[in-house]
Amino acid sequence: MLARQWMSLRWVMALLSLVYAGAVLYVLPFATNDGPVHMSFGRMLGALPEAGTLQAQHYERNGALHPNLAVYGLIAVLLRAMGPEAAEAVVQLVCLLGPVGGMAALVWQFQRRHAWVALFAFPLGLHQLFFLGLYNYCLSVAGFLLSMAALLWMQKRPGAWRTAAPISALYVTYFSHAAGFLAAVLALAAMTALSLAAAWRTGRTGLGQALHSHARHVAVLLSPLPLVVLGALTSSGASVAGLAFGAPLGQRLKSFATLSPLNLQHTPMDRYLAPALAAAILASVGLLALRCVRAWPARRVTGPAAKRGVPRSQSALTLFVALLALALAFPDTMGGGWTHFRRMQMFPYFAGLLCMACLRPPSRVRRALAGLAVAASLALIAGGTWRQHRIKQQLAPMAEVERLVGRHCTVLPLVLDEAGAWADGMASPPKYHPFFQAATRLELGGDRVVLFNYLARLKVYPVQFRPGKDTQALLFHWLPQQQAMAVERVDIAGYEQVSGQAVDYVLQWGPLTSATATLRAEVRRATAGYVPVYAAPGAAVTLYRRAARPGAEPRTRCTVAAAL
Repeated sequence: MLARQWMSLRWVMALLSLVYAGAVLYVLPFATNDGPVHMSFGRMLGALPEAGTLQAQHYERNGALHPNLAVYGLIAVLLRAMGPEAAEAVVQLVCLLGPVGGMAALVWQFQRRHAWVALFAFPLGLHQLFFLGLYNYCLSVAGFLLSMAALLWMQKRPGAWRTAAPISALYVTYFSHAAGFLAAVLALAAMTALSLAAAWRTGRTGLGQALHSHARHVAVLLSPLPLVVLGALTSSGASVAGLAFGAPLGQRLKSFATLSPLNLQHTPMDRYLAPALAAAILASVGLLALRCVRAWPARRVTGPAAKRGVPRSQSALTLFVALLALALAFPDTMGGGWTHFRRMQMFPYFAGLLCMACLRPPSRVRRALAGLAVAASLALIAGGTWRQHRIKQQLAPMAEVERLVGRHCTVLPLVLDEAGAWADGMASPPKYHPFFQAATRLELGGDRVVLFNYLARLKVYPVQFRPGKDTQALLFHWLPQQQAMAVERVDIAGYEQVSGQAVDYVLQWGPLTSATATLRAEVRRATAGYVPVYAAPGAAVTLYRRAARPGAEPRTRCTVAAAL
């Protein structure tokens, strides 16, 4: 029976995986906020720009041992084998399907008779963080799940060599993103504490012997300590921003209870699907907690039952409570980054799936829940693909811009409409900005530098601006670690005077009418010394090239494309 259920589940998961892969490869790739920057960073880290090139004059490697590294190694390898679009599509599939595989491995080790709950990992992966382009975070979610699966696998049989599995998973998680790493360490610590307490509570062993029997667990938990210490020692003090809790607790609870990161406004269905998924998972947590409370007075851990260790229901509920407490208490701004709560609130839901697996519902209820997971997955990926297809059409002018911009050129993008609500079929913009850093794709070839690489000004990434080359500070007069991204001033003359580097092109994204009156005046002033060389239909995208001016000129090696 178990083998037949597992075969059916594998077929369903394989078909859903093919649907996800088909969607990403159809759009090739999905447009995200930060995806273009991650691709640029991965290319630079894979083959550092040669000395004297334009990119080498603007960027340098951050020597700190920050966690945000794993995805760039993957990108660097992929770019050697395929083009940038296909490489990013593969990265996106790893980000979407990695947590699915991790959840399947975890449930198989935890409660294999109910491995069907892994189907919920498909819709849970289509959250706002993915569309924001936080590929490092998405990889860390997979590492978080694999770390717990590896620890459970280690517990089932003796042998020091099995300790390598959870240690390796923790290391991968660390180099993916700090959010997944913190959640993984907390989860493994909770699982270790429960197992240790169960061993001591039986009365057969003393505390010392119980600790000795958990030496492998302690080794796993301590294994990342050298990385953490080395990362802290190599980090620059400027990377630590002030702490800010962010939204009040009531708003956090509401966001968590409605699973708001899944409501991306791709279609009107989003606002119903996210709460439905949340209700199914949270109801499972509540039912399991109620069942445990009712059974607690009669429960005695003696005899053969004691040898079975920690009850699965107790482990699942403990993980859920611990991860939820971490999410609700975690500062939204800390360590040079922000939006931490949106990242942390996803982890308790995976623990909630373990609670669902502990309930052992009747076959009718199980089929209904599995059907909800599959239906939500198909609806969310279909809505996302439709929206991404519309966004891809709006990104079409980028191909012409890339053809016209020469080699060794600087490009200043002025994004006047981040969400593209000005286009037909986009009356309700999604909860991310697919055009925010779209122009950074120009850095993937031709030794170009896009003067709006927002992540390069943050100290938590492995590539950053060289001192004095922070374009947002020089052009827009933004403060270090500034979260607000509104452009109110465009100081091209000031940038050229301080940097000595010409702004060769200005790329206006979005019609001028979509900007505020102040920004419209700034754009007109900034482009006064430029000549238009390309305009997309409807003035949605306009490319300007710097015109020759009398007097001393800032340095430039920009070549003129043949078409000009």
